[in-house]
Amino acid sequence: MPTTPTITVAISWIHSIVDAAAVHGMTLEQLCQAANLPLALFQQSPGRLPIDQVVGKWQAAATLSHDPLFGLHMGEQIKPASFIIVAFTLLSTATLRDTIRHMQRYQRLISDAAHLQLMESDPCNWLVYHLSGNNSCLT
Repeated sequence: MPTTPTITVAISWIHSIVDAAAVHGMTLEQLCQAANLPLALFQQSPGRLPIDQVVGKWQAAATLSHDPLFGLHMGEQIKPASFIIVAFTLLSTATLRDTIRHMQRYQRLISDAAHLQLMESDPCNWLVYHLSGNNSCLT
């Protein structure tokens, strides 16, 4: 019976959660304790973590921050380094379409939890975010 591959996220993305939580006065230790994850897991770099551990980290940060818009506020302070080398390729593109195409190509370096699809038609285009596999922890 075939096994489903583990969906993972780059450690650099996890550091963004930690940085956003720090704005709310939380420490890495507090987040790990609340998410029931070992501290050593987040001190390795580079590396990847299973998506369920990452979701636990998000949930712990949102709960401890008492900020129902934690994810949105995190997005306001994201740094290109959170997206590893992918961000620098995105920043060097000439058009939004080129940026989306680069993201489609390199997103797996950040996370294989989902993929982008650009559906082009006249008079409008659609950008669709598809969850990968049995990704029930994200729904």
